[in-house]
Formats: sequence, structure tokens, C-alpha cells
Amino acid sequence: MKPRKPTGKHPPLAKELGKIKAWIKSLTPQKREKLRELRTKIWWWRRGEIRHAFKNPHEKTRFSFSFEGTAEEVARNYELMRRSANGEMFAENYLELPRTERTVAYTLWGAQFEPPYRQIFSPNPKPELLGWTVSPHRIEWNLFLDDKTLTKAFLEYINQYRNAQKISPPHPLKGKKFRGVSWNYIEILDCIKFGIVTKPNSGQRSAASVARRLAKKFSDAYNEAIRAYNGEIDPLEDFSFSGDFDEFK
Repeated sequence: MKPRKPTGKHPPLAKELGKIKAWIKSLTPQKREKLRELRTKIWWWRRGEIRHAFKNPHEKTRFSFSFEGTAEEVARNYELMRRSANGEMFAENYLELPRTERTVAYTLWGAQFEPPYRQIFSPNPKPELLGWTVSPHRIEWNLFLDDKTLTKAFLEYINQYRNAQKISPPHPLKGKKFRGVSWNYIEILDCIKFGIVTKPNSGQRSAASVARRLAKKFSDAYNEAIRAYNGEIDPLEDFSFSGDFDEFK
């Protein structure tokens, strides 16, 4: 096999890393020192043990809380909320939060899923609800059959109700994320705040504008959730906790 000739082209990642290194070298010593301080003391999500914990949530860590589920997204939203106009009142970063505040944050921004089944124990007849099968089921399954056969029979049964109620199953990839959580909005805000980026370009200005808008929304939602948790307002009032923020998709 002949060795491949060098093409002179670098992978996109290498090009991006080259731009970042060139940008860091262009900074003054004072700005480089401030950037180093941000990376080591403020941007805790860049630590190796944190990155490993987010990617391997089932492994034991020295931290007293779980990294499972949408923990990274919840932590990112909380940290962005701290960059809002009134965010400095939240002195603790996500790692330092007590259980109550972390529970509120996870309730706000944790993933919400519809249950795949429900159990009905009451013998009284109930009205049929759109999107649910009729109860009680009165169905028995042959447990000696293989999983493939049982799965096929179960889907045939479910699709009877879907067809009757004119419900189409969602695409299997709908709602799934293949990119990791981005912390860029937070980091650009910090770079501007601490004078590392003094003349942001159009892309940086646009990102900072989106970040500030989202930070305010997260701050409003978090403050309302804390007030509801403390009983200061009626938790059944009509207010939005999370919202659908397409900028993060």
C-alpha cells in the first residue's frame, strides 16, 4: 500500500485550534493572565474531572450530586442566568449550590418526558382521553415468546389506537441532541466583561446579545421558581419556567 501524500490541508478542528492559539498569542500579557484565571478559577466546566463526569454520569465522583440526565444543560442554564443584570446576587456557582437551589434548577431545566404507560386501578369506567389507550386493558402476553415477536405484536396493538385517534408516531430522532452542550455564550460574556475582548466582532456581538436575552429569561424563571418554592407566590399561577430557546438547539 502506497503511503498517502500530504494534501497540505488540516482538519477543521486543527484549523480552529490554530486560530485560538493565534488569538491568545495576540493578547497582551495582562489579558492572557486574566484569560488563564478565567479558565482555572471561573470556568469550572472546563476541568477534566467535570468533563469526564458529564460524559460518564454513572461513574462515582467526589461530588455530592449526580451528573446524570440533563445535568450539564441545567448547569449551563444556571451559570448563564448568573450572567444576567441581577445575576451577581447568586454568589455560588452550580457546583457550590445547596440541594434546594439545585433541585429548583433541575426542575426548571431538566428534561420532561411523557410517561410511556400508566396504571389504572379504579374499576369505575373513565372517559377516553385522546392519546391514551382504553382502560382496563384485559390483555395477556405470552412470556415464552421471543422479544421480537412480542414487540411486533405490541406495536400492532398500539397502532390500532393510533389509527383510530389519527395520531402519528414522532420521528425516532425528534428531540434528540447529538451535539454537546455549548458554554460559548457564557465564555464570550465573561471575556467581554473582564476586558479580554475589547472590540468584539459582529459574530461576538450577536452571540453576546443572544446570551444576555437568554440570561434574563433564565433569571426571571429561576427567581419565580425560588419564590414559589418558598411559598411567596401560588405555584399554580400561570408562568413559564423553562421556555423553548432555539438558540441552544
